[in-house]
Amino acid sequence: MRCFTLSLLLLLLLHTSSSTCSSVLPLCNHHDNSNLLQFKNSFAIKPSSYNHWACSSSYSNKTASWNNGTDCCEWDGVTCDTTSGHVIGLDLSCSMLEGQFHPNSTLFHLTHLQQLNLAFNYFSNSPIYSGIGNLVSLTHLNLSSSSFGSYIPSTISHLSKLLSLHLSYNDDLALDESTWNKLIGNTTNLEELVLDGVDMSSIRDASLSLLMNLSSSLLILSLDETRLHGKFPTRIFGLTNLEELSLIGNEELKGELPKSNWSTPLRILDLSWTAFSEEIPDSISHLKSLNQLRLWHCQFDGLIPVSLCLSGNRLHGEILYTPSSTCSSVLPLCNHHDNSNLLQFKNSFSIDISLIGDSKTASWKNGTDCCEWDGVTCDTTSGHVIGLDLSCSMLEGEFHPNSTLFQLTHLQQLNLAFNHFSNSPIYPGIGNLVSLTHLNLSSSSFGSYIPSTISHLSKLLSLHLSYNDDLALDESTWNKLIGNTTNLEELVLDGVDMSSIRDASLSLLMNLSSSLLILSLDETRLHGKFPTRIFGLTNLEELSLIGNEELKGELPKSNWSTPLRILDLSWTAFSEEIPDSISHLKSLNQLRLESCQFDGLVPLSLWNLTQLTELGLAENTLHGEIPSLLSNLKHLTVLDLSANNFNGHIPDVFHNLTKLESLSLDSNSLGGQLPPSLFRLSQLYGLQLSYNSLEGPIPSKDTKLSKIKSLFLDNNLLNGTIPNWCYSSPSLINLNLGHNNLVGQIGEFSTYSMIYLAFSSNKLQGTFPNSIFKFENLTGLYLSSVNLSGHVDFHQLSKLKSLHFLDLSHNNFLSINLDDNVDYFLPNLTMFRLSSCKITKFPRFLGSIQDLHELDLSDNQIDGVIPKWFNDNLLYKWKRADFIDLSFNKLQGDLPIPPNGTYYFSVSNNNFTGGISSTICNASSLNVLILSHNNLTGNIPQCLGSFPSLLVLDLQINNFYGSIPGNFSKNNDFETIKLNGNQFEGPIPQSLAHCTKLQVLDLGDNNIEDVFPSRLEALQELQVLSLRNNKFYGTITCLSKKHPFPKLRIFDVSNNKFSGPLPMHYFQEFQGMMTRNDNTQTGGLEYMGTNASTTIVPYNDSVVIIMKGQMIEISRILTIFTTIDLSNNLFEGKIPQILGELNSLKGLNLSHNKISGIIPQTLCNLTNLEWLDLSWNQLKGEIPKALTNLNFLSVLNLSKNQLEGMIPTGEQFNTFQNDSYKDNPMLCGFPLSKSCGNDEEQPPSVFTEAKESLFGWKSVAVGYGCGVVFGMFLGKLFIKTAKPLWLARLICGYT
Repeated sequence: MRCFTLSLLLLLLLHTSSSTCSSVLPLCNHHDNSNLLQFKNSFAIKPSSYNHWACSSSYSNKTASWNNGTDCCEWDGVTCDTTSGHVIGLDLSCSMLEGQFHPNSTLFHLTHLQQLNLAFNYFSNSPIYSGIGNLVSLTHLNLSSSSFGSYIPSTISHLSKLLSLHLSYNDDLALDESTWNKLIGNTTNLEELVLDGVDMSSIRDASLSLLMNLSSSLLILSLDETRLHGKFPTRIFGLTNLEELSLIGNEELKGELPKSNWSTPLRILDLSWTAFSEEIPDSISHLKSLNQLRLWHCQFDGLIPVSLCLSGNRLHGEILYTPSSTCSSVLPLCNHHDNSNLLQFKNSFSIDISLIGDSKTASWKNGTDCCEWDGVTCDTTSGHVIGLDLSCSMLEGEFHPNSTLFQLTHLQQLNLAFNHFSNSPIYPGIGNLVSLTHLNLSSSSFGSYIPSTISHLSKLLSLHLSYNDDLALDESTWNKLIGNTTNLEELVLDGVDMSSIRDASLSLLMNLSSSLLILSLDETRLHGKFPTRIFGLTNLEELSLIGNEELKGELPKSNWSTPLRILDLSWTAFSEEIPDSISHLKSLNQLRLESCQFDGLVPLSLWNLTQLTELGLAENTLHGEIPSLLSNLKHLTVLDLSANNFNGHIPDVFHNLTKLESLSLDSNSLGGQLPPSLFRLSQLYGLQLSYNSLEGPIPSKDTKLSKIKSLFLDNNLLNGTIPNWCYSSPSLINLNLGHNNLVGQIGEFSTYSMIYLAFSSNKLQGTFPNSIFKFENLTGLYLSSVNLSGHVDFHQLSKLKSLHFLDLSHNNFLSINLDDNVDYFLPNLTMFRLSSCKITKFPRFLGSIQDLHELDLSDNQIDGVIPKWFNDNLLYKWKRADFIDLSFNKLQGDLPIPPNGTYYFSVSNNNFTGGISSTICNASSLNVLILSHNNLTGNIPQCLGSFPSLLVLDLQINNFYGSIPGNFSKNNDFETIKLNGNQFEGPIPQSLAHCTKLQVLDLGDNNIEDVFPSRLEALQELQVLSLRNNKFYGTITCLSKKHPFPKLRIFDVSNNKFSGPLPMHYFQEFQGMMTRNDNTQTGGLEYMGTNASTTIVPYNDSVVIIMKGQMIEISRILTIFTTIDLSNNLFEGKIPQILGELNSLKGLNLSHNKISGIIPQTLCNLTNLEWLDLSWNQLKGEIPKALTNLNFLSVLNLSKNQLEGMIPTGEQFNTFQNDSYKDNPMLCGFPLSKSCGNDEEQPPSVFTEAKESLFGWKSVAVGYGCGVVFGMFLGKLFIKTAKPLWLARLICGYT
């Protein structure tokens, strides 16, 4: 009985795991991941002493797959919620764990756990600590046979959602009467209570009677060997739904069987070795479902009632035998052939008995009745085997094509789930089992194609074939299967390859309209369009298509009224709007449409689905406001609308949503203040509002978040102080308020359970809170850019032994004492950021870190040579050092080489010398490589051009020479290549045209000698092209690509020897310069840049340009910045009219060429132009009057030409000085001293000559080189105020 129950529980756990796993799961919750690792590390693994009978040879150490840096949702024994990524199931039964449980075990922080199985381990007589009561979401708890001791804590009664509780056969586990009373009083939905071997000697008859409170729920009650005494309450036998009752071995427990009113669904009754007495009453005949009756070694007397022996009952096994007995066994023996077939089937697989003890097949012995074997059910009339449940039976080996299993033709139910059949096919013999109604072969390593003979199973009601190795279903077999199994109620094929099945074949499901209740086709590689009418199947209750990313479809717009309870289309390509017809699904409990392509407004009628408990619409493009009708969903426990385009305010209606446990509205465009009612939800444990535009203070009064575990309000506009309850809430373990405008001091915490704490990038101040040093379970601490001051002794931080992530960067007034003479030890540290903290040497304690993933020591004052231990760790220890930033220090010597596995590596702005070692070729995982602004020399390794994932290669401002690598591979990922400021020679390699994702190419300031690289026209994503100051020559010609350089916004070929006409064919294709991209209209300025796959620090693209004769480096390029510089070449001919269509241009420099003709009137259309330099050419004619309408023009140079006539006046032209026009002998008028014959009175000069240096190129440099939101407007402001220098100094530090 107990074995069967445990197997069933394990099956449920594993099935849950398999049905939610793999690619469709969100990544495991960060904190759960950390808690699991700490839990694992608190125990030893002892396989040598591992010989529990319930454990399998196919199960090794489950925690072997639990590795840092991997997704815990993929770990053995772990089940995650498909919406939130929280761990909801943990099955570590038979996992060889050995050691003492800790009172503050991190297991007790996994508050989303619903199922926990730690059976069959060895916990060294540890108590079950009171922290177990934190796991209030548990429905299934199994701690059996794991050497727990002491008294069961009273907090176990907090687990009010329990359906199943198994605490059997531990060392010295006891349950007192008070705890029993609370437990039975609170767990009113309990279905299984198994306490075999627990000392319950203190519990009296009256307390046992409390079990009557479970009359409507209790199915299984097993209290074997619990030292119960006194008289067992007879009325417990009458519990309405009780199916199993076992009291074995309570030798002092008296009682008698009920004499009347005993008609219950009991299947198993075992009172052996008790003191039950009197006659067996005739009322026992009313137990029509009874399978097993064991009354051995009791004190019963008298005759066995005749009714017990009447034919038609279902008894098998032993009954009491007395000399007066008139019957002994009422079940025929197992069919001889079935017996033989089962034994041969068993013997065709291996089970390592020495390792695991018994398995289900251990009772299968020759000469015994197979109807008594575990997992076997026989027909009560014929003795034929009709049911076989070998799930979780640890069978291992290949199936035989002629397996004797296929001869059990009377089988009605077959369950072989969760075994390992070595990728065997499901052989055609399965079609012999034509009586099957239930078939489950899930998660058992079957492979190949499902045979067409499965369609012979026409009586099937339930078919589960999920999550095998490489199981596939072709279209022909599908068509036959659906055509023949017309009574099918459950079809679960998750993970089966159904890619060959087309839309028309899927439509055959309509044949099951009257029967199908459950349809689950998760991760089946379905594609094409899903037939909409399947949603209308008459009796369909559950439909899941998770993870079919190429499966398109839309929801029915009408005639959609079905009993659907669960609808999950997450991670599919379903699209269009959510229709109003969804409101007809009155029974809908769970609606998950996450990571699809739904758009438009959410229909108001959806908010009338009042039975909804879970609603997930995350990661679509839905928009509009969240209506107050949300208050209708009074049963809602989970609401996830994150990663959409919802706007407006969050409605203040949460007083109606009293059951809400998790709310995620992050990554939208929500504004306004936080609704007060949201902070009065007493059941809420998770609140995620990050990445919005929420403002105002965090509510501080009348808050009732008594169960809040995780609070994420980061990346908003919140202000005010951090409320006191954030420091005192005992349940709060994850708190992120970073990237807001919060003020005041960081207070001291009064509770110390925090696991994750982030206050970065606020306007806080004050000293480092000492209470943080008491956070024993803290894994992440983020306090960068919060203006901390005072002194922190790193010895205090080293107390945080659980710490994985530490960021104290950019606290300029905080002094951090890193004493090299002290051995700090942070054994779990994987991320360490101390950027801009004025440290002067490498922290020596890093040498003891075993598994560093991320290191940021940038912008400090570290000088000298990198320590040898650091280089050794890079090469030999830190194999997963994803992110390393040592830039902006004073480091010298040879360049350190990143290990393979590093994604981001920056050592820019140091004093490194020498070349790049060829060992860098091993670091092929690099996404970003920044070696700029050093004194490096030599040739660069050719392998850098062939790295498959490299996005950014920045080697600018060094002394490299030789040729540019010529082996850029096809389909590479390059987005930025910056080799400017070196001594590269030779031509541009043709393979550079393979960089089809390239956005920035800067080869300026080298010695490259070549013609214009027209082959780069193929780079359709290129936005910045700088070839300035090289030795390019010849005419710039177009290769007649259809649309060359369509996105180019910065085109700089100045200071070369190009000749011929200006490249008009290119100008007319510069679409990126023709459309104004004013991103100030949509939430602020945007900059060019790259985010590497694992980095949190973006790479900002930069470029060197010339403005009014000044060379400057723009360190961040606005996406609205557009310029053309063709100066200092040998171009000739006229200025093309087409230039006037590039209306987003900010700068145009054609100076120092041989350009002739007039200034075209079309330049007056360049209304965004801020500087124009046409000097040192051969231009003639008058200056167009309309140029005065260029309101943003702050720099103009027309000198050294042959222009004539009156200089236009008005607007910006009144600000230009003599230098703008000098050496044009035929020009006259203001500001020149030469007047024209019909001059009117000249306007006064806005600037004197002495103030000329205060505007010009600086006005533009501030706008594009600083990162301030209003920089783009400064140029115009300078002109109006005539005193811009103070503002330039304030914003950018100009002197």
